[in-house]
Formats: sequence, structure tokens, C-alpha cells
Amino acid sequence: MTRQRMLYTRIFWATLGAILATAVWLMTTGGRLPTVSSSHDQALSRTDAIAPAADCVDLSPSSSAATNDPCVPGPVLLPGMQVNRQVGPVMFVLVVDGHEARVNAQVSLGNAALTGLSMTAAAPSADFDLANGEGQRVWGSLGAFFCAPPNTSHLLADFTIENLRDSGKPVTQAYRGDLIRWQSPTTSVLARYRQPLLPDLQVTVELLDPYKADSSNALTAQVSFYYASDLIDRYTLMATATPVSLRQSSVGPVRIEGGLLDFRPATQEQQGQLSLDGTFQSGHNPPNHYVGSVADWSWIRGRADNCRG
Repeated sequence: MTRQRMLYTRIFWATLGAILATAVWLMTTGGRLPTVSSSHDQALSRTDAIAPAADCVDLSPSSSAATNDPCVPGPVLLPGMQVNRQVGPVMFVLVVDGHEARVNAQVSLGNAALTGLSMTAAAPSADFDLANGEGQRVWGSLGAFFCAPPNTSHLLADFTIENLRDSGKPVTQAYRGDLIRWQSPTTSVLARYRQPLLPDLQVTVELLDPYKADSSNALTAQVSFYYASDLIDRYTLMATATPVSLRQSSVGPVRIEGGLLDFRPATQEQQGQLSLDGTFQSGHNPPNHYVGSVADWSWIRGRADNCRG
């Protein structure tokens, strides 16, 4: 019993000592938890914002004199997400399209804003030049790199911020680096085209860049026929010498009687084209014979060649 009593006594005094030490620490620190300050805002929609590492230098000024510059691009996004990036007085609002290779952007500088910027696989860069009434100006470009997995796609910014001091002499600061990164999809929709064939029949063409680690990853075209929003039939075409025959099919009053689809890939010397030669009918109306192109596109650099790093 004496040994057990001594053991309990030791445990009591050890516990009491820990409580007293904690109380002293709270009194000296004021009970505050340590905080980490951030010099920039990263507001993500539909995802939690994750603070990047303190040594992140993806976007930095050309001069090494500045020390409190923003650290971006932050976490890897998913297609379909929107993100805000603040660089000094400039705010970038960026939306990664969830269905095709496209990034939409808005640039604002104080009370001035520029909307409608868009980067696609066919036109991957966009220029901007914006000034406000407070003597500030920003100009430069955004460039989208639509990469193949496992690489992440990214948006490169190259711009200059100008401020007019009281003396009237402009002070400029140049920036270059990635604003955002996002997960590269296995199959990327490079472009989408729509062509009406009848008042209630339309054909859509999606130009696809599928990724397969053990193949040449040639572009393909997915052709879909719709009655209103109802799918009638769908075809996947590759660059072959033989046209693809249309199957007889129908939905509601719309009927595909037959025809041919021909896929011609684009090169640096010629336009790409998806042509259709087919007969279609709606209700009791006479059959309509369509011959012509339903999609035309210029040569698009492949994802393997359009990815920096």
C-alpha cells in the first residue's frame, strides 16, 4: 500500500506541474494562437483554398528588390473551377472550362475592368491593356498551355504594372509566371461546332485530342446528330481514306436515311474539315439532301508540343 500511495503522489504532483506550466504559458502569450500572414488573396470557388508553400516563386517581379510579392499559382485546380488571383493592384478572375480546352479571363485594375478574354487550343494567347483614373496601368498577355497527363496544364502571365508618382514619372514593375495550374483531362475537347440540317435536326462536331501513353495520340472527331436535345446517333471518326457510312436511325419525327461522313485532318499546309453527304427527313416533309462541310479548323498544335515543363 505504501508503494501505491507513493506512486499516486508522484502522478498527482506531475499533473499539477503540467497544469501550472500551461497556465503560465497562456498568461505570457495572452492565449493567442500563432498566425501566418499572407500578402495575397486566393479565393477558390467550389474548393478549399490551400496556401502555397512559403518559398513559392512561380510568379515574381523581374526586379529582385521587391520582397512581399504574391505567391501563386496555389493548388492544382480541376476543370470547371473559377479562381481569383491578386497581383498588386491587378485582379485576375479565371475560369477553367469544364467541357473543352478553354480558359476565360477577366482583368480588373481598380474601377476599370476588361472582360471577354479567352484562351483556347486554337488561339492559346490573349493580350490586354488596361488603365484606370488613378494613374495606374497594366498591359501584357496571358497564354494557356493545354498539356497531356501526367503534366498539369497552366496559364502563363507576362505583364507590366505602371504607377504614376506625384512627380509624374512612371514607375513600372514587370511580372512573369504561372497564375494557375489545373489537372489535364485524359481526353481534351479542342473545339466544338454546330450545324443545323433541318429546323428540328442539328449535328455537332467535337474535335478531340485523346491521350494514350503508347500511341501517337492523333486527333479524332466525334459527330452527334440531335433531334432537339435528344441524341439520334453518334460516330467517332479518325483520319482514314475511307468515309464512314451513316446508319438509318430516327427519334420522334426526324429520320436519318443514310449518307457519308468524311474526316480530313488539318496540317500546316491545309485546313481540317468534317464533311457530310446525307439525306434527312422530318415528319411528312420531303427528304432533304445535305452536301457540305459541318466543321472547318486550322492546324492545332498537339498537347505534347504545347506544354512547357
